[in-house]
Amino acid sequence: MPLLTAWLFGPDASATLFTHPYSIEELSDRSETVVAGEVLALRTEVRDGSPWTVASILVTESLYGDAAPIVEAAWPGGRIGDIELVVAGSPSLVVGEDTVVFVAEAGRVVGLSQGVLHVEDGIAWRDLSHMGFVQDAPAGPEAYSIEEIRDLAR
Repeated sequence: MPLLTAWLFGPDASATLFTHPYSIEELSDRSETVVAGEVLALRTEVRDGSPWTVASILVTESLYGDAAPIVEAAWPGGRIGDIELVVAGSPSLVVGEDTVVFVAEAGRVVGLSQGVLHVEDGIAWRDLSHMGFVQDAPAGPEAYSIEEIRDLAR
């Protein structure tokens, strides 16, 4: 039970409250890189005593900053054995999916779900209506062209 307690009350699990949705500009200001690419793999690892999900992204385009050909983007939460930590606001990605990811130091995804956009037919979108914001909660999905993200992320 002590391990589970550390996971539930660790410092990263409490980082899910945001005052307002981050704009693309705010996300890029907090990022080292912004990449578009395909999700190659998902895994869970332990970082500082808590499970983290790590997505390996095959970069098709670096929209901001210098990116390696494969970028690892991580967020708190995941399954280790029979124990699962679910962090409110965490992104959900699927292997093979195209995505745009805002990545900060140590490979952390900026703003949890805010920093992961799903890409379909050249349009990147995110739906933050499930996240709890103090103000300006979005009513539904937001969509951007890759060109818009590239221009806003400068």
